Amino acid sequence: MDELHKIAKAYYENANSDNKDLGHQVFKRMDVDGDGQISPHEFLAFLKNEGRREMANPSFFKELNKNGTGGLDLMEAMTLCYIIDSGRKFCDGCGEFMKGIFLSCMECFDHEDRSFNLCCACFEQGRYVHSHKKFFDNYVLLETKRLDALKEKNAAKRKLRREAEKKRVAEERKKNVNPVAVAFFNFKLCVEFKCFSKIFNLLIIYSCCRLQPQRLLRNGSPNL
Repeated sequence: MDELHKIAKAYYENANSDNKDLGHQVFKRMDVDGDGQISPHEFLAFLKNEGRREMANPSFFKELNKNGTGGLDLMEAMTLCYIIDSGRKFCDGCGEFMKGIFLSCMECFDHEDRSFNLCCACFEQGRYVHSHKKFFDNYVLLETKRLDALKEKNAAKRKLRREAEKKRVAEERKKNVNPVAVAFFNFKLCVEFKCFSKIFNLLIIYSCCRLQPQRLLRNGSPNL
């Protein structure tokens, strides 16, 4: 719990005045009688009201009460706020608060509304009931998610490059269209569909293409 107290204090000391004021307001909400510390009764009542029943127990209060005074001061209350805001977990096997490394079910983490988490002891000894078997600890999970995000980002970049290259190639093809080939292609279509009335005109166009290709390139292929 000492590390959690330290990091909560570091966040508090580096917070702006608005966030510090917000912390004081939360402390005042918990300190119902206004005596400057949060009693076990006030602690339990606050957590139950906030829907945090897994934390509402005397043993967790004692862990938070670093000074052993029987009441939480401001910084101990800020540690509680940090634990809540950072999503720190209780073991789904033994129910204990997990202060250090714990393991999370990958299937539940990605697809369920609520994650399933275990302390190292429960995971090692198999003291849990759960349908999935793939668990990662905090650090492996974070690194796995980071690498997955990088893969998605790189895949998106490759897709954009492919689309840009296709567009470039299409534009180059438009610039390099052979007017003779276009006229001949149109001639073949007319023959195939028996548009005999246009065949004579296409033959003239085809001859013009052979004689004056640069003029046709400037003006574009004729509209049939």
